[in-house]
Parts: sequence; structure tokens; C-alpha cells
Amino acid sequence: MKERIYWKNALDLIKQGETIEQDQIDYRNELVHWQFVQELNNHGIKVPQELIDYDDDNIDFSDIPEVNEDTLSDGTYKIEMPVAFDTEIAMWLKKSQIDYNKIINSYLRTLYNAINSVEKK
Repeated sequence: MKERIYWKNALDLIKQGETIEQDQIDYRNELVHWQFVQELNNHGIKVPQELIDYDDDNIDFSDIPEVNEDTLSDGTYKIEMPVAFDTEIAMWLKKSQIDYNKIINSYLRTLYNAINSVEKK
């Protein structure tokens, strides 16, 4: 049986070029920060899910739009998403004054429901 290595020491050994195997790691039931988990994963070592510290308090949500009264209407979360139409379709939508947001949402809702009903069966 190979010698057990404390996970922090294993990281140091990996940085020095050593090869560490999964069954050598001793986590001592400590939480392992996700960045260290990533480093271990890069070297073929899988940290048990229950020991991963995702550091939820420091997640950067700056790229997610804020939910407020402007983004909510009738219980619907509204976000702006660019949609690229080919020229012919864009001209037709504009000329016909069609609310493509409603059409796209309706189509996606139908598709979503169909896929979910198939997956449940």
C-alpha cells in the first residue's frame, strides 16, 4: 500500500513534478477550495463532492442582469438577448410589425415543453 499524503502536501509535490495517485490522498475530512480542487483534477485526482468548498459568498454575479420591476412583468423574467435574423426575415418582421419576441418565446416554450415531456417518458 502506498503512503497516504495530506492533500495540501500532495499539491506541493504535484507542483514539484511528482506523480500522485488518487488512493494516496488524505483529505482529513477538510473542505477543499474549488481552485485547489481544479488543480488536483488537472492531475487526475478527484476530490469527493462533499469536500468541495465552492466559496459561494465570493461568486461574481456582475454579468447577470439585476432582477427588478423593470425586468419582471406578469411573473416573467425579462432579459435582453440579441437575435440575428437574415436580411429577408428581418425586413418581413419589420414590414409586418410582428412582435418577434412573443413568437420566439412561444416557440421556445412549445419546444421546451415537448422536450421535457419526451424526457419524462
